[in-house]
Amino acid sequence: MMKSDIFCSPFARKFCAANDFAQFPRRRPCHGSKLRASNRALHRRFLDNTGVAAIEFAFLAPVLLLIVAGACQFSLTLGNYVTLENAVHAGARQLAISRGDATPLTDTQSQFAAASGNLSVSNITATYLVNGTACSTDAACGAALAAGLPASVSASYPCSLVVMGHDFAPGCTLTVATTERVE
Repeated sequence: MMKSDIFCSPFARKFCAANDFAQFPRRRPCHGSKLRASNRALHRRFLDNTGVAAIEFAFLAPVLLLIVAGACQFSLTLGNYVTLENAVHAGARQLAISRGDATPLTDTQSQFAAASGNLSVSNITATYLVNGTACSTDAACGAALAAGLPASVSASYPCSLVVMGHDFAPGCTLTVATTERVE
């Protein structure tokens, strides 16, 4: 049995034996094509796969870009949240150890601003409480600080989850609160 017999039908063996089509890299019909020459070129063009990857990429590129941009924006927002949480914890710790200081509120605000890192301090809304009472001045805060009472710091910061012009969380606000015992 010849190589060409594998691809040929029984009625076309004579044609296949004369032209050994098994030597060609692509499988070709052994019985001859009944398509006209103009249709053969059109048929070959439809079977041609060049450029398909570029078209698929053109369809998928905007979706992939949206996913990557969204992941980047989300990671920036998550980083802002972690920074805000660190600043609130540092402020609450400073307020808890400020009993007996002359300027406990000012020291707490300075520690909070130093720990806020890359966040815009002017956009942060912070609240300082001792035993549920707001500290608005150093004198009021110093008088309220007593050992064992809870000292709380809470803060909020605006966040932006805008990706490609679409706001995925309108009015997004990061909020963190920490409470420590006054020492």
